[in-house]
Amino acid sequence: MADIARPLSRFESVAAALRSLGGQARPIEIANEIRRLFPGPHTENLLQSVRGRIQECSSDSQHWKKKRDLFYSVHGIGGGVWGLRDLDPLNPVNKDGFIDTVETYMA
Repeated sequence: MADIARPLSRFESVAAALRSLGGQARPIEIANEIRRLFPGPHTENLLQSVRGRIQECSSDSQHWKKKRDLFYSVHGIGGGVWGLRDLDPLNPVNKDGFIDTVETYMA
């Protein structure tokens, strides 16, 4: 029996674009990467949609929906760069293969 692929949700497409961009990017870069990765029609307000999904899925944001905590503000709110939490090299939860002295202080 063949698997039927379901379409990605908007936050999944944002995460996929961020992963493709190395884990950190500005919202405009994320929107452009979504267009590149997922060709086809996109809403005119894709950039605003990307910003909205990031803010809804980030505990760094005042607009966090408290369901998923996928993204973080790389340079603090207003810095303009967002990252994927599971690719954050300074997050002690992520195993990067190195024992960093900083990780002992972050736990």
